[in-house]
Amino acid sequence: MSFRIKLKHKLVQSLKISNKEAEKLIQSGRIYLNQTPVFENQVVHVLDEVFLNNELIYPAFQPLFYKLYKPPGVECTLNPTVESNLLKYIPKNIALFHVGRLDKASEGLLILSNIGQIHDALLRNQNQPVWKKYLVKVDQVIAPEWMLELENGVEILGQITKPCKIEKLDAFTFHIWLNQGLNKQIRRMCKLFNLQVTYLKRIEFGEIQLTNMQPGDCIPLNKSEIDYLKQICLKGDENN
Repeated sequence: MSFRIKLKHKLVQSLKISNKEAEKLIQSGRIYLNQTPVFENQVVHVLDEVFLNNELIYPAFQPLFYKLYKPPGVECTLNPTVESNLLKYIPKNIALFHVGRLDKASEGLLILSNIGQIHDALLRNQNQPVWKKYLVKVDQVIAPEWMLELENGVEILGQITKPCKIEKLDAFTFHIWLNQGLNKQIRRMCKLFNLQVTYLKRIEFGEIQLTNMQPGDCIPLNKSEIDYLKQICLKGDENN
């Protein structure tokens, strides 16, 4: 799925006008892309905003991006029929969805947005994989040999996991960086070595971090974080 489109084509779609009329609008200096006047038919990104005479014409809604610290014991779902879901932690009356999942027992960083394309850009982009960092505690002493095996890839769910990076913190605790998200991947990987995960928290999603957030906190992404998402989308789109 492409995340970019030519400005003229977007004007034709949004304003229901002809190509010739769109060209005249661009040349008139009345079109602004992210508050900057444009005079040529340049590329518009899914996260860009297009204005005509200071009126937002694309997108038809305001793009929204949040990060949520999912508490442990909460199902990673927006289904209101599920007793413990994410809805109580996100702003009221705002339609958002979560990018990726964390299992119920795990906690940590989730990205929320009202733009559907972000999901594929972050999780299915083979050309620009997004590394996710986790803090993990296990019930037995960490052995160097199984760390090496995990980093090189092990078989779970009928496939070999992609190479990852592990940093040992103490006898029972480590950081792990993954760029894929198989079902309960870290727990399954550890189970191969008879290790039970006793604590699991996602602390980074690419360049987006939990920082000083507390469980249940849900805050808007800042400009640099949104720019990072935009960069990931663009790099993935260039290789499609």
